[in-house]
Amino acid sequence: MTSYWLGIDLGTTYTAAAICWPAADGLEVQAVPLSNHFHAIPSVLFLPGDGSLVVGEGAQRRALTDPDRVVREFKSRVGDEIPLLVGGSSYFAHDLAAEFVSWLWHRVVEREGERPEGVGLTCPASWGPYKTALFERAVREAGLDNVTLLSEPQAAAISYASRERVEVGATLAVYDLGGGTFDAAVVRKDSPTSFTVLGRPEGIEGLGGVTFDEAIFEHVCAAAGVPLAEIDPDDPDLVAEVARLRRECTEIKEALSADTDATILVALGGVRQRVRLTRAEFEEMIRPDLDRTIEAMHRALGSAEADAAELDAILLIGGSSRIPLVSQLISAEFGRAPAIDTDPKVAVAMGAARFGAPAAAPVHDTLETQVQLPAGEAPPERPEVPGMLDAAGDDEDGLVAPAPRRRKAVLGAVAAVLLVLAGAVTALRTPALSDLLSHHASAHGTTTSSGAGAGPAGSAAPSARADAKRSGGTIGAAQSATSGPTAAGAKPKGAKSNGSKSGGKNGATGHGGSSAPQPDGNNAGGGSGGGGTPVHGTTSPAPVQSQSSVPVTTPSSSTPTPTASPAATTGTGGGG
Repeated sequence: MTSYWLGIDLGTTYTAAAICWPAADGLEVQAVPLSNHFHAIPSVLFLPGDGSLVVGEGAQRRALTDPDRVVREFKSRVGDEIPLLVGGSSYFAHDLAAEFVSWLWHRVVEREGERPEGVGLTCPASWGPYKTALFERAVREAGLDNVTLLSEPQAAAISYASRERVEVGATLAVYDLGGGTFDAAVVRKDSPTSFTVLGRPEGIEGLGGVTFDEAIFEHVCAAAGVPLAEIDPDDPDLVAEVARLRRECTEIKEALSADTDATILVALGGVRQRVRLTRAEFEEMIRPDLDRTIEAMHRALGSAEADAAELDAILLIGGSSRIPLVSQLISAEFGRAPAIDTDPKVAVAMGAARFGAPAAAPVHDTLETQVQLPAGEAPPERPEVPGMLDAAGDDEDGLVAPAPRRRKAVLGAVAAVLLVLAGAVTALRTPALSDLLSHHASAHGTTTSSGAGAGPAGSAAPSARADAKRSGGTIGAAQSATSGPTAAGAKPKGAKSNGSKSGGKNGATGHGGSSAPQPDGNNAGGGSGGGGTPVHGTTSPAPVQSQSSVPVTTPSSSTPTPTASPAATTGTGGGG
């Protein structure tokens, strides 16, 4: 990978990252696996006090044994002048957020082997200039350069536009329900690569997945009879049990997005009780908070002077937006189904990665790639025909060379064909047989093609050398001799132009008199019946003659052709 751009979405409860690099057909974007199970990692820090840092799932595990050195939800405290007390030391929230981003940046650089060309870092749209400048300065002081801040709704719109067609001038509403905050904003696509936030975004602090986790925690504790007021916060065993129960409440919340009910084991203090929670009960707990998000969405639309009916799409981002009740409320309130990303936890990070990357130019066709196959498809393999070689392109007869292992059989078949044809030529010279064939052709109303004319003594005159290469001639010879190729040469007297089955329809003039002579080599009488290639030569023109319907294969060019004076003949049919 020569160059790439990094996108980071620092969330209140989860953080995701993605990289973007130029490809042949545009830009490729891929989420960075930050943990063993998921692309996103918990936004949790563990500060052991020795200057080191533990991030994500490792920090969550240490919260069970050393909770006073673990800090969560520091993003929601950015801009707060009161520092956080972690392990007896004071830290500002924006500094902790910058350290988290710096750790993630080094993790990606170690994985990719080089520094990114630029970094797109998201922040809530509800942040004002003070919080934005404070966060940006802290990130720069942490040692990161080429960092650009953009709002989460902008990144979400960029990600959506990379999957769906969004015209310039389109208006999108973004409903961002994350772990700790809710944001609603309206964006407009001003150019093929940029979105602008319209009006004033609306945000609700302290409303998100954490709020719903707390509602489930209080519900199951009340159902199990746990006296929360009597729990000693200094008891390490009870603190570990509370942390474990809260984590299980988060898991049951996520499970209820797919299942209609779930059961949780409450083991806290001296209580051991299983509590069953249904989706209907959970939705009843969080409905008042979700109603507040719908009101905030209306305020954002009003500030942007946008009508809900004129929106091109409503985007749902944030992990908590996957709760089924969210989609139901939006559909009922705004009269349209929202667009839900398959993984809303990484959609914003993927949009942030695309934000700084230049648009790649399309690939132009070249001489070596005249035919463009669909992406991912390999060109079809050319079928191999055993026992045959390629036809000689410059050979006038267009013969196919037999394989060496079949040469003896083919030579024997050719000899047999020549003997049969020689006998046929001799038999056709007999006046009685010629008259019989002419009578047979007249009885069946067969029209003629340009062949040999009948002489005064009943013998056939030579035909014009119409040795246009016809597929029917080759096939007929192969059927007569079972195997082996046949050479197309001069036709014997009275022989039918093999392969010209439509010659009687398209070639015979049949005006009740002599047929007009046809130029040699243009497949006279059968020019539209087989697509043969004309063979150029100097021969005398041949009149039309009655022809037998019995197919006689033309002999090899080595067979001598008898000569005679051309004679006029009368057409027997007017064209079939």
